Amino acid sequence: MRADLLGENVQIRLGNLFDDPSLERRFDAVFANYPFGLRPKNLGSFGEEYVRRLSNYNPAFSKLSSTDWIFNRKAYDCVNGPGRVICIMANGSTWNTIDKNARRDFLEGGLVEAVISLPPRIYDSTSIGTTMIVFSHGNTSTMMVNAEDLYEKGRRINTITDAHIEKILTACRQETEISRRVSMTKIQEMQFILSPAAYLETQVEEVKNGVELGSLGSITRGAQLQASVLDEMASDKVTNTQYLMLANIQNGIIEEDLPYLRELDDRLAKYCLKNNNLILSKNGAPFKIAVAEVKEGQHILANGNLYVMTVDEAKADPYYLKAYLESEEGVAALKRITVGSTIPNIGVEQLKKLLIPLPPLEEQRKIADEYRACIADLKLLQRKTAKVLDRMNHIYKTSKED
Repeated sequence: MRADLLGENVQIRLGNLFDDPSLERRFDAVFANYPFGLRPKNLGSFGEEYVRRLSNYNPAFSKLSSTDWIFNRKAYDCVNGPGRVICIMANGSTWNTIDKNARRDFLEGGLVEAVISLPPRIYDSTSIGTTMIVFSHGNTSTMMVNAEDLYEKGRRINTITDAHIEKILTACRQETEISRRVSMTKIQEMQFILSPAAYLETQVEEVKNGVELGSLGSITRGAQLQASVLDEMASDKVTNTQYLMLANIQNGIIEEDLPYLRELDDRLAKYCLKNNNLILSKNGAPFKIAVAEVKEGQHILANGNLYVMTVDEAKADPYYLKAYLESEEGVAALKRITVGSTIPNIGVEQLKKLLIPLPPLEEQRKIADEYRACIADLKLLQRKTAKVLDRMNHIYKTSKED
């Protein structure tokens, strides 16, 4: 079908991308719509050899979570100097930490001309969020285009119409409401993230007395355990060790009835919560925020989808931080550092650099005390609601007995 559209001057070859001598030639334009979700080990012996050669002069390609940037590099290898390469890749590889150095290599080499976030569900074979990335030579800045909302909704898949395409092309040439030209300096500040939404969010007002969140304590991630490992650790009996998941945080409060674990490996002890730890969900929006209340002798293991912050309480009150992050200003600030559309995500480096307004401790504690009072009221209402629901569930049985 593509050959018919392009005319007679078309050759079709079936072969291994990494072992095809014809790809040693240089082309004026390259388009690559490679497989999503592959791991480097899936490339076979020829692919592994290519990655090995690539890593010899650039270690950034030796440890990647997916093959996206390997395919991007291979595609760029096939273009001549003034040529252009267009690739379609998974959204995750535009912002995840493990691919950061590969992105940096392309950016600092001046190779990234434009990044276009594509609409959801434009493929009938996958729901993975996708990004179109344009490579060329000599770029000192990158045009970021967010086209996630430009589609005609369908029952199974969405369609990008001709009008949408024209709007995207215009946005690639000049700044519009969906595009912005971003300097290398700004991209460096954002840890080489290539998610357009991160650069197109409405700017919040200057943070008064702003300090970076990371300067107020240490921020780590919870334990990344496979479901099978967690199942082996689970206990039907009450123990002094429990497990905190994202679902256990409701309305900003950690549920009391957390699942129990039989025992805790010494290697996992560092992932256990301490009293007054600030908890923030890593994925999903709106993001969940809570403050841990850990009793003496109690162990609560945090899930890998949670960030855990040990706050330096000589600098900040954890309940004040929670109150700010849940405020309109805080939600807007978190949204600005969020990447990904299918599954919104916050990177730990961006979280550490998030500016927080920090008034004197006395003022923080006034806000924190008022916030704690609200939590106490909410817990009381939850208990009352639980009692009323229990009565409702037993009205019929009680009436029959009467």
